[in-house]
Amino acid sequence: MNFGNNSNTRYAPQIDEAGIAVHMAKVMMWMVCGLVLTFAVAWYSSQNEAVMDLVLGNPVALIVVIVAQLALVFSLSAAIQKLSFATALIMFTLYSVLNGVTMSFIMLVYELDSIMYVFLLTALIFIGMSVYGFTTKKDLTRIGSLCIFGLFGIILAGVLNIFFRSDTLGFGICVIGIGIFIVLTAWDTQRIKHFYIDAIEAGYHPEDEFVKKQALMGALRLYLDFINIFLKLLRLMGRRR
Repeated sequence: MNFGNNSNTRYAPQIDEAGIAVHMAKVMMWMVCGLVLTFAVAWYSSQNEAVMDLVLGNPVALIVVIVAQLALVFSLSAAIQKLSFATALIMFTLYSVLNGVTMSFIMLVYELDSIMYVFLLTALIFIGMSVYGFTTKKDLTRIGSLCIFGLFGIILAGVLNIFFRSDTLGFGICVIGIGIFIVLTAWDTQRIKHFYIDAIEAGYHPEDEFVKKQALMGALRLYLDFINIFLKLLRLMGRRR
C-alpha cells in the first residue's frame, strides 16, 4: 500500500499487540456506528409514508439515491488520502444514511423478528470470521483476491438474472455470495491489521490523521461485508410478511 510522503515523520515505530487492538477497536466502533445509523434510518423510513412515497414510490428518486451511494463509496476509496478525516467521516455517515433509506424495504417485506434473527446470525458469523482474520498467521491475500473475481462473477450473474428471472440461479448467487463475503470479512480484517502495522513502520503516529482515515476506510470495508452477508442470508432465511 502506498503511504505517500510522510515528510513530518517524527515517530519511532512502536508496534505492539495493544496498539493493534486499539486500532481495530476504532475500526469496529466506526463500523458499528454505521450499521446502527443504517438500521435506524431504515426503520424510520419504513414508518414514514412520505419517505416511502418519495423514494420507493419514485423510480427516479430511487436511482438518484443508489447512484449517490455508489459515488460516495468510489470517491472515498479513490480520494481518501486527499480528503480530511472530517470530510471522510461526513461521507461515510451520509452513505450509511442513504443505505438505510434504500434498505427500508426490508422492514416492509420481512417480519421484524425474522430480521432480528438474521441480524444476530450475521453478527455471529461476522465476529467469528473477523477474529479469524485478525489472529491467523496464514496469508489470506490469494483467497481474498479470488473472492474479488468471484464477486464480479456474481454481479454479472445477477444482472443476467434480471432477464432470466431464474429462482435457481438467484439461489445459487445468494449462496455463493454469502461464502464470498464471509471470506472477504476475514481478509479485510487481516488487511486492516497489516495496513496499520505498515503505517506505524513508515513512521506514522497512531493518532495521525492518515491512520485515522485508514481506520475509517477499514470500517467501510467491514460494513459492506456485514451488509452483504445480512441481505443474502435474509433472502434465504427471512420470513416474509
